[in-house]
Amino acid sequence: MVDKVAGCLGNSSYTDEKSRTSKADLWPLNPPEILTYFMDSTVNRRLFRGIFPILCLAITTNAAIAQSDSTPTNASSPTIVAQEESPEIKPLKIGSPAAPIDIEHWLSDAHGKRGSVSDLKPGNVYVIEFWATWCRPCIGCMPHLAEVQAKYKDQNVQIISVTTEGLEKVETFLKREYKPKDTTQTAEQTPKTYAELTAAYCLTADPDKSVYNDYHRAAGRQGIPAVYIVGKTGLIEWMGHPDKMDAALESVVNDSWDRVAFGKQYHSQQKRDLMLSRISPIYKTAPPKEALEVIAQAMAEFADDALAMSKLNSMKSYIITTPLYDCVDAGENVKALALIKKLYPDVSQKAQRQFLGLQTELQMQESQFDEAAKTLALIASDNSFPAINLTRIARGIYTESKTNKELPKSLFVHGVTLAKKAVNLDNDNSYFLSTLARMQHSAGDLDSAIETQKKAVANSDGINKGYQVLLDQFEAEKERAPSSGS
Repeated sequence: MVDKVAGCLGNSSYTDEKSRTSKADLWPLNPPEILTYFMDSTVNRRLFRGIFPILCLAITTNAAIAQSDSTPTNASSPTIVAQEESPEIKPLKIGSPAAPIDIEHWLSDAHGKRGSVSDLKPGNVYVIEFWATWCRPCIGCMPHLAEVQAKYKDQNVQIISVTTEGLEKVETFLKREYKPKDTTQTAEQTPKTYAELTAAYCLTADPDKSVYNDYHRAAGRQGIPAVYIVGKTGLIEWMGHPDKMDAALESVVNDSWDRVAFGKQYHSQQKRDLMLSRISPIYKTAPPKEALEVIAQAMAEFADDALAMSKLNSMKSYIITTPLYDCVDAGENVKALALIKKLYPDVSQKAQRQFLGLQTELQMQESQFDEAAKTLALIASDNSFPAINLTRIARGIYTESKTNKELPKSLFVHGVTLAKKAVNLDNDNSYFLSTLARMQHSAGDLDSAIETQKKAVANSDGINKGYQVLLDQFEAEKERAPSSGS
């Protein structure tokens, strides 16, 4: 079984259609943050375990092309295009010679400034984009493509947008009314139809898929919209989402683009994404021992890739901690505490922080108050805890006190320490401030609780009415309290 699963790490050609799984730019997610969110509480962990296979797919398809500006101006996720069997295609990489284009139907010509082309002319820059009438992200990119073509109208830059659909379908689409979301143009200037909008650049249809195969399939990519920038020397300079191309295109046009550096970055990420897409299925099919062995092999191969290691560590932590969270779900707290102690040395630092928060929760539930106090002191001494984690642990003490009236005051004092650390890290966060106020109140410091809650209310801009309600409760309590002189 191990040998079979280990095949996930093989270096197959990107042109092998059955093994090619690159899904660039598909999901705008941050997997480590997702994992942290779902592991922060028992309820979230239960939900997490139910949807983990979906998250694995999201992790493996989170392949946004690495570049200097990684944030798109109009983030829209590409759509995956079904692939068909075809003869072997020569791989296309950064620095590869761009193939001639043989497009069947040219539907617009940048208002007469750009005609049809076949052989790409040296000295010119070409932006070859793939789209489809049924692809909403593709349609959403059309205004941007029109703006880019207008920007470079006098600089030998030509945008060629290619769909593999038939001419009739495309012409029908172009008759549709165009409704811009935001525009500074007058009604007379705003295009009325998609035909008018795309007249600003070269929109084409190529049903025989020759250009699609020579570029998109050859690059091992499946998501659209997708752009390929061909530089002045006829080489592929950049690949990615249309909304992310601006900085690269500008550098290519002004001859400051570093193709070699980008190529190394791009192909390193492509290799990483291929590995992750192949390792993902083992979560569904392989026993934990075999899955961990495969992950260990991947970690050895990608030891210098921080992003790959982060994702692999998250996968490893999930496998290792599954028995622990099974115990938590079953209410076997004592057994879960023993597993935390056993597993703690072998999990990532992030998982260790999650373990300590869970350990506190379980120790309070089991009335192990002295042990809970020791855990809280350990958390307070660890400066690696993010503010949100500190706040959630403190909030957990407050929540536990609602059902467990035996909690000693010392735990609330520790909670105040954690909540203060969180506020010191982010003193404008109303949630953090309100949590500190709750802990101060629980620890018997009503005056401090009122002052802290006032800050929470002031910083919330009235969005959360609950902050004012809590402040009113604190102040009413103070009014009921006997004065020190009576």
